[in-house]
Amino acid sequence: RSPDIVTLAECDRFDDFWEWKFNNAGYGAVWRKRPRDASRDGCAIAWRRSTFDLVASGGFDFGASLGEAHDRTCAFALLRWRRDPSVRLLVATTHLARNPESTEQVLARGFQYGTIFRELLAFAGEHDAEEVPVVLTGDLNTKDCDELAGIARTLIRLTSAPTHPLLWSV
Repeated sequence: RSPDIVTLAECDRFDDFWEWKFNNAGYGAVWRKRPRDASRDGCAIAWRRSTFDLVASGGFDFGASLGEAHDRTCAFALLRWRRDPSVRLLVATTHLARNPESTEQVLARGFQYGTIFRELLAFAGEHDAEEVPVVLTGDLNTKDCDELAGIARTLIRLTSAPTHPLLWSV
């Protein structure tokens, strides 16, 4: 298989393994390390260089709630289609709080999920990409994406925070 886009959560050994593998296979790639000092993993986004050009990359780190130490990360890549440079795609990948069986972690994941859409809007705004299609991937650690989106929508409404419109259609 040869996909045009590859995303990896819990991606370790990026510098000495994945980056080289992607490059040799014709891909460009960005990686964002998880902020925990003891962790060597992070999130990677790779794209086929013959299909896409990188316009911008970024991301952010976050905890399980406001004020909590940052333990997770989310990477963004804004890509331009080489066949028609007016066509762009925004790719995001993340790894949310673990243990989907734990009801205590459900709210943490809902907060993290909502934060992604707030930060996605900020990144898109910086690059005039608010109307660009979005692909969101990662390890969401949930059994029910509707529940996750519902919690995120509720938190966003309670805080009146601006958010990417994708949240309302997921």
